[in-house]
Amino acid sequence: MTRNDIREKTRAVFLAALMVLSVFAVGASLAGTATAVNQGTATAGNDAPTETTTHTLSAVTDSAEEDSSIQGIAIEYGSEVDLSNVADGDITVSIGGQERDLSATFVSDSENRVHAELSDSVDGPDAGTSIEVQIDNVVNPGSDVSVTLSTHDSSFTVDQASPGGEIGSTTATLAIGAEQVASGDIDGRIFWEGQTVTVDLSNTGLSPNAQVDIREVTSRANNGEPTSSRLARSVTVAQDGTISFDTNRLRGEGFYVLRSGGQFLSGNSFNQSITGADEFELLQQDLNTEFADDSVAFDGSSSVSIASLRGEFDVEISGTLNGDPLDSETLNSIFGGSEGDQIVTVRDVQDGDDLTADFSSVDEAGDYEFTFEATDTTASDTASITVEEQVDTDATIVGGPYTEQRGDIVEVTVDLSGTDNAQISIGSDNAGYSAVVNVTTENRGDEFTFSWNSYAAGAGHPEAFQPVSDNIENLEVELSEDIQVGGGDDDQILAAGTYDVEVTPNYQRSGAESTDASTISLNQRSTNSVNTWVTTTDALDAVDSADDPLATLNNEIGSSVTESGYVAEGDVLISEIDASGIEGALEAVSADGASDTAAFRAAVGDVINLNFTQENPTRNRQPIQINYGQVTPAQTTVVADENNDTYYVALELSDFTDQTALDIRRNIRDGMTFESEFKVNPGNEENLESYRFGLVPPNSDGEFVAQTVTDSWEAVNREAEVNREGDEIVVEAAEGQTISGTTTVAPGTELTFRVSSTNAAEPFVIPGLTATVQETGENELNEWSVNADFSETTPGDEFNFVLRDFRNQLGERITVSGSVAEPGEPRFQVSNLNPEEATIAPGDTLTVSASVTNNGGAAGTQTVALELDGDVLAEQEITLEAGASQTVSFDVSGSTTEGLEEGDYTHSITTNDTSASGTLTVDSPDPAFFEITNFSPEEATVSPGDEVEATVTVENTGEVEGTQTVTLEADSGLGELGSQEVTLGAGDSANETFTFQVPSDISETTEVTHTISTANDSVSGTLTVEVDSQDGQDGQDGQDGQDGQDGQDGQDGQDGQDGQDGQDGQDGQDGGSGSDDSGPGFGIAAALIAFVGAALLAFRRREN
Repeated sequence: MTRNDIREKTRAVFLAALMVLSVFAVGASLAGTATAVNQGTATAGNDAPTETTTHTLSAVTDSAEEDSSIQGIAIEYGSEVDLSNVADGDITVSIGGQERDLSATFVSDSENRVHAELSDSVDGPDAGTSIEVQIDNVVNPGSDVSVTLSTHDSSFTVDQASPGGEIGSTTATLAIGAEQVASGDIDGRIFWEGQTVTVDLSNTGLSPNAQVDIREVTSRANNGEPTSSRLARSVTVAQDGTISFDTNRLRGEGFYVLRSGGQFLSGNSFNQSITGADEFELLQQDLNTEFADDSVAFDGSSSVSIASLRGEFDVEISGTLNGDPLDSETLNSIFGGSEGDQIVTVRDVQDGDDLTADFSSVDEAGDYEFTFEATDTTASDTASITVEEQVDTDATIVGGPYTEQRGDIVEVTVDLSGTDNAQISIGSDNAGYSAVVNVTTENRGDEFTFSWNSYAAGAGHPEAFQPVSDNIENLEVELSEDIQVGGGDDDQILAAGTYDVEVTPNYQRSGAESTDASTISLNQRSTNSVNTWVTTTDALDAVDSADDPLATLNNEIGSSVTESGYVAEGDVLISEIDASGIEGALEAVSADGASDTAAFRAAVGDVINLNFTQENPTRNRQPIQINYGQVTPAQTTVVADENNDTYYVALELSDFTDQTALDIRRNIRDGMTFESEFKVNPGNEENLESYRFGLVPPNSDGEFVAQTVTDSWEAVNREAEVNREGDEIVVEAAEGQTISGTTTVAPGTELTFRVSSTNAAEPFVIPGLTATVQETGENELNEWSVNADFSETTPGDEFNFVLRDFRNQLGERITVSGSVAEPGEPRFQVSNLNPEEATIAPGDTLTVSASVTNNGGAAGTQTVALELDGDVLAEQEITLEAGASQTVSFDVSGSTTEGLEEGDYTHSITTNDTSASGTLTVDSPDPAFFEITNFSPEEATVSPGDEVEATVTVENTGEVEGTQTVTLEADSGLGELGSQEVTLGAGDSANETFTFQVPSDISETTEVTHTISTANDSVSGTLTVEVDSQDGQDGQDGQDGQDGQDGQDGQDGQDGQDGQDGQDGQDGQDGGSGSDDSGPGFGIAAALIAFVGAALLAFRRREN
């Protein structure tokens, strides 16, 4: 409906009321006419100014007239009311509680009138008959308005300005923005000047039209109770038992009481003197508004601070641009809120609020001034801001094109110019995925970065986009309607490929266009490895407490964080996982702002798994199993290096808990080996709808198979060894003496030592010695060394060196004895004997070597000897400077070892000071032994004339090379059928093949045992030569078939010979059954002779 002066509506009317704010019917009955209706009331479903709501107008017939009838009803507002949205079905008329059909309706927005004509008149209504008119979709005026309801007894043209036949009318006030309160709740209430207050006195016993005085308290007793008052205003009780009054017409700020009939209101009765009467307070609301900025960019925004004594209220905002009024649409684009006539209303504003003023949609720069008014009080204030002239805008994608693995997170950076906002699109319809993200920054010209999670993006989750830069004020995601998730039916993660990226600055402007483009390439992800590292608890604590755990960890790599094949008790196991494409999953399945540890733990089970399983369980015991998903947060730390697709998962070995099915707690002990298994779970058919799955798509066969990588490590005790010269530590009576050794504990561990004399001219103690364990290499024992001052000791003194951090099996600290030598003397120490253990055969050669180090304080020359069971085999003289080392080597000839008997010998390299010994075992080798395997065929059925191939594998399982003959033989006196001489080295093998042809003239089924043998082994099989009894039918040579007919007479087999040639063969078969030796065929013996004589033997040899 438009705002025409006169509009006819012939449509049915209905629309649900939006919200009812009035608890009590707000209607003040004014004087009705002396005719047929009175007790008029008017209420609004929502009495807030400018709110779209439902108006209900009601009246009661005053007297009955037999000749009167009601044919039409007219409603007229006393001042402007917005009726422009009242449409078909929005007008309802009920008389006597019954809704009436309407033949026509009429709404005039310009004249503030509504007419309705009944389809059937209501004749002679009784006195007290109710009349109710309901009008939906009315926009409330800004303040109270009078409403007149009139009834008409004749048909009238609905668009008449003054319909005829009026029976009577009644007028009521429609209260807008009234503060409503029940009589029992008025005590202690605060009202604000300008509010209209409605008090429900229906429970007090007052009758309609009774007078109520509103009186200001003028004095009080010492106890604070009021003692006197003065009249502020008198009001009349309406038909519904309420009173309404405008607080502007009271006496200003102060305390007020209600009086009627000389008694003051207390609770729900007027039966009280002024002392103890219920009071309410009237205050004047203040309102202060101020923009945070004096000026703002053309498409920028600012905020308006709100300050008021009042806690919460509604605000009407109007404004001007360079002195010209702003329309409500412009105001709405700036502040939001509901629109009125050149105003917007913002609900529920509170003291201390900051209202956002968004100028991104305004069309003009200039000086804007806004007036802020409380909707129901007199409070108001103004605030001004200047919108600057529009400037050129630009946006550039920085760092593109981008490349990542599918499932990972891509960070996109955009540089703005002349604006503080941009729209970025990723993907396209052709890619099967597209999304749009709108970003607003703190300032124009900012550079900002946001992240795009390709794991969550595939399922269309808005959380796939997250701000990275602190200067992003707002990030809003729009996903396209035709998004195609995952690039395929079986995969919920975005498919590998290239996705377009475009950026549009100042995107809210009409006609905004993109200014830059780039791409994001998602490569296939991979699960590469899991490796075992080790560190100390102190180093892990430092990583845990660091502001940047990754930087701290990287600083420790190579010192206190090292790769290792073993983990000592009390140290920290680190599983270094190399896997791309899981970064997005960890972020998507965890809470916002989650730590690396929390994110990794959240992904375990659905997305990934990390398990540790014992490889060498004890007999009759299940292997120890540790599932990372059941480890408590306090027991683990995860540090993610997303840039390198690496994740460090740390667990203290002492925290490991066995989680086998038997639930047996078993300590991890020295020598136990474990497999670390990291697994990326596949998608599966039952969970394709969940974006938590799909990092591993189905393989080419459509199977869902996890990607798994493993590594092995060994648990060891905390142990340490001390380097010695012989059986003891030897130092000189001087400063700077070094004592060193090896240990199983992690590099970076700080060890403490103590030296105390045991036999010395003057007892001594050297406390507080410390050393830091250093890495020596993967799977090698780590090293330590400590310097001590023995200058106050005497050569010949003896001492104990105590390793305070280690204990033996008895729980005692490990102690090594030592002695003090003369300073400035050479001391040659032998170490690194190679080999320490060796096995040779008599006549073999051998090289033995060792390192010789001069641990003394002066150069020296000594003889270094190689001994075997104390006998010197060879020697050489070497000269070493103090601290120098040299490798000595001795070659032992075959002539020396040739005469050695089998057994164990002690070989050693010695100097004047120390020696290093090992075990040499002399053992004669096993002779060549040719074993036969893979014999084929062991059993076979063949026919006369078939070619047979027999194969075996011959392997020399002895320890020396040998030559033997491989032979094929057959039983039944056939003897050797073929042979070949074969030479094989120790451990070598060869495939041997015999090929022969079965004689074609064998006439009876025959079994032959065939054997292939070497000097050490043999294998046998059975060949069944099967002769078909029907072969007589194939007598191709007997085409004449004449003699075959005689087979009928030859039951004794005499004439059966003709059967051999008879093609028809029917009677020839009878001849074949002749049982005496004079019949056809030549018997078993003859067949075997023919087998030997006719066989075509071939032999060939194939070696591996």
